[in-house]
Amino acid sequence: MLQPGIFKAWGCVARKNLRARRLDSRADFWQDRWSVIKFLPYSLAVAVALELLSDLLSCDQTEQLLAMHRDANLCVAVRSFSSARVPIIRTCIEQTQSYCCFNSRLARLINEQGRAQVGKGWGSGKHPDCSGFTPEEFERLDFSRIDLGEFIAEVTASVRVPTASSIRQNVRRTVEQRVNSYYNRR
Repeated sequence: MLQPGIFKAWGCVARKNLRARRLDSRADFWQDRWSVIKFLPYSLAVAVALELLSDLLSCDQTEQLLAMHRDANLCVAVRSFSSARVPIIRTCIEQTQSYCCFNSRLARLINEQGRAQVGKGWGSGKHPDCSGFTPEEFERLDFSRIDLGEFIAEVTASVRVPTASSIRQNVRRTVEQRVNSYYNRR
């Protein structure tokens, strides 16, 4: 809530004061006849914590895109690797997971299950191999050994099969429209 004559930021409070008065000495830095400046350490700690938290939780555009692909089940987790280490003792302080993402679930399924057939790996955590198949590798794939159940379930879930009653209503509506348009032309 904004209050006239009061400014608060990063644990400091500045307030216009019409007359000088004595304030709590442990929190005051400076006071004159017109202004009071106070330092509130708990407010500073909360402000710094919120700033750090917002920086840690913010994602760049590539991370947001990866999250969308993962939610759509278009990615394969390759490997994790240590992306940050303590310089002297080489202790890992940050693990990063590498992913290969594809344009469709069908592409992901074929890559995921077909790589084992042709002996093609995913690469390392730092350098994942997300390349597709060469024409020679694609010829060696045995599609009868690839389980496309997930893809088929996705396709059948998106297909709307009409019921007999809806077909009947559509036929009746079409016949009525054509009969009415025939007799209304005259």
